[in-house]
Amino acid sequence: MRSLGADHVVDYTKEDFTEGDQTYDVIFDTVGKSSFSASMRSLKQGGVHVLGGFGLSQLVRGLLISIFGKKKVTGWVARERKQDLISLKNLIEAGRIGSVIDRRYPLESIVEAHRYAEQGHKKGNVAITIEHDDSAQQHAASDGSSSEPPSRR
Repeated sequence: MRSLGADHVVDYTKEDFTEGDQTYDVIFDTVGKSSFSASMRSLKQGGVHVLGGFGLSQLVRGLLISIFGKKKVTGWVARERKQDLISLKNLIEAGRIGSVIDRRYPLESIVEAHRYAEQGHKKGNVAITIEHDDSAQQHAASDGSSSEPPSRR
């Protein structure tokens, strides 16, 4: 962000920009971690709040603020294009970008994984792992039986 000209960049994992008296010309919320209301209080008059991810509530409130207030709210939805996904795949395979996994949970613990993610304290992605037991399929194939119902064989 500094290379794009930002004077001040906030690492949401280390500080909450909505606490304190400082106000900003632009708030670019890429993760949606801060409350919409608190973000708007931290925005200067004439400032712009850019939402990287938003729900219907933020969309409606942002539209009303933009029309009737002295602050602007905007957001975007990324288009999925095949060439972009291929470029992303190439960057990942080249080791130039990667993902940050905060925690991994087995599929059986998906409720716990959701609870953790919804707390808002994660510092990366929460991954769900699925164990695949090849031995059961190999055994079924060798004795002619199948775990699928007869109508699906």
